[in-house]
Amino acid sequence: MIKTGDTVLWQRFPIHIATTLPQLPHFAIYSDVPDIVAGTPIIDILANTKRTTKESSQFETYRQQQAQLAEHANVELTEAGITDGWQLDKYKNIPMVAHGYRAYPTAKWYIFMDADTYILWPNMMRWSSSINHEDMLYMGLVTYLGGKRFRLCTVDPAWLCLVRLLGRLLARNLAWQMNMKSTRKVIVAVIISCLMLFVIEVPFPCCPGRTTGFKNENWCKDVVTFHHLTAHDIEKLYEFERKYPRDYPILSKDVYHEFVCLIFVTTAKMVGITWQTSENIRITVRRIQKGPQVTAYNSYDNCSTGCQGWEECMQFRYRPGYCGLSNEIRLGLKHMDGDNSFSSFWRLDRIRQLRKSSGCDPIDAVQEEGAFF
Repeated sequence: MIKTGDTVLWQRFPIHIATTLPQLPHFAIYSDVPDIVAGTPIIDILANTKRTTKESSQFETYRQQQAQLAEHANVELTEAGITDGWQLDKYKNIPMVAHGYRAYPTAKWYIFMDADTYILWPNMMRWSSSINHEDMLYMGLVTYLGGKRFRLCTVDPAWLCLVRLLGRLLARNLAWQMNMKSTRKVIVAVIISCLMLFVIEVPFPCCPGRTTGFKNENWCKDVVTFHHLTAHDIEKLYEFERKYPRDYPILSKDVYHEFVCLIFVTTAKMVGITWQTSENIRITVRRIQKGPQVTAYNSYDNCSTGCQGWEECMQFRYRPGYCGLSNEIRLGLKHMDGDNSFSSFWRLDRIRQLRKSSGCDPIDAVQEEGAFF
């Protein structure tokens, strides 16, 4: 089941018609306006929302979209000045659960994903086949609420619930506990209060898209989902997946080889490139501030020395007044902050050592980082 919104429907969804949907025998597409894309119906999952909720300020975008439909407007909603679709997103999750369960009550499991997500379906099918669908399980990417760590079914790029769990959720009339004053965190808290009564947490392999973090713990593990993708990203992942037999488990190291390895030049230094700040980086920065290496902020060379002194450091990024270290390998994106661009550096020696010790990624001359530059 794919969730999207009318303000981004035509940018995000059509690519799935050629990549995702042909692999699936049963699917549904949920949005906040009814539509049809290449013969595929788009369900307005908010159509049956209470009238008082629809009249609230958070449904202003919904009312604007309905007005456009009533006038038979043939323009992209962003061109019409309707851009705040995110306000509606939190209201879709519970109705999606209810619709999915009622549409296919005999299914063994249900997978929900956003339209900017790509799932490696052979990996997903192989992994889910190892799960007992009679268990009370839900799987999702780790998230945080009030400082507590959870795996939630409501805020993830992709999540999976099993049939008995969905039945129990609906039996508790979960949707009745929400109203127009509900915030995203309140809805998450409601889910938690019900799920934690009977859920067994299990790992769910998941990693974000262009900011994927590679490290020793996931190097030889299956990859299942990518998130925050453009349509072009999804096409590239689809072509990448087609290179492998369907019975071949695609691992993190395979993604690294395809999208990261050959980009590293022999110096491994790139100006203007940064990478998503993770919890690891924040912890490391605090450590530098309190320790004797506070001079790491003073120069690129000192930041490099800070990385050298931390044996787990795989890369660092520097700009005047800032030094961040990470024990994950992230390629990142180009970023400029005025005249202060980042300089990022990857420790290729440590990356190669990680590969040698992984047990699933032998190095040869062709595979070495930067070998084609």
